Amino acid sequence: MPRRHFHRPGTTWFPPPLAFPHPALLDRFYLQSVWHGTGVAQTLLQAVDERARDYGIETLWLCHHPSNERAGRFYRRQEFQDTGVILPFTLAGWVYNDIVMVRGIREVGKNTER
Repeated sequence: MPRRHFHRPGTTWFPPPLAFPHPALLDRFYLQSVWHGTGVAQTLLQAVDERARDYGIETLWLCHHPSNERAGRFYRRQEFQDTGVILPFTLAGWVYNDIVMVRGIREVGKNTER
């Protein structure tokens, strides 16, 4: 899929291709490595879905760096789709390009494999 690059001037900005209904950014979704593969991430993401639904959120979007292949695999298993959008950010003078992924809020009790 061809990539489109966008700049994020502020935290409330949504890239144009992400004009989905009632979106929310899932930001800073990390676990310590001791918890990887235990099912904790799925449980946390289910709680995010439940809370988001309470607030009328219909779509979650997130960014992850392509070098974090483990995160990318996890997000795809959790039904996030690659949008083809790249969002650059600068950290310590280096520019990094994150992949933007999106999915709808899941029904209560819907679980996917780790």
